[in-house]
Amino acid sequence: MNGGTSARWNAPGTVLEARALQDSGRNAEAEPIFADLAGDAFTGIYGLFAVSARGRNVPVPQRHLTGETKACGEERDRLWARIRNADWGPADASIVRRAERLTLLGVIDFAVLEAERVDRVAARKAIGTGDGGAAGLFRYLAAT
Repeated sequence: MNGGTSARWNAPGTVLEARALQDSGRNAEAEPIFADLAGDAFTGIYGLFAVSARGRNVPVPQRHLTGETKACGEERDRLWARIRNADWGPADASIVRRAERLTLLGVIDFAVLEAERVDRVAARKAIGTGDGGAAGLFRYLAAT
């Protein structure tokens, strides 16, 4: 693999091909494919699959927790309170409630789709976001 877009798009099929070779006992043919994938930064998660398939441990970075995590949670709670207490019209209020429930259920893409339906002018007045900001805010809140 030589990196770039083609490596990223071809990686899933390449991993499947190498695994099929490995499963059929053709390790000598699978190994160079896994080595290429494992050494290519553009293959993302499939490069990690290749590392694992070669019998190596996937390195997991260790991070020490700081007070930042707590501060992010507090900020998220403040933003949710701001959204809940905003002066929404009846139609937008039901959309916002539905988007919040979807976010809490972990169905982020649908929550964002719902939030995109909020009237842009109403969102600007209620929570101070610009055009399309309500959907972005829901995506941000879901990720924190």
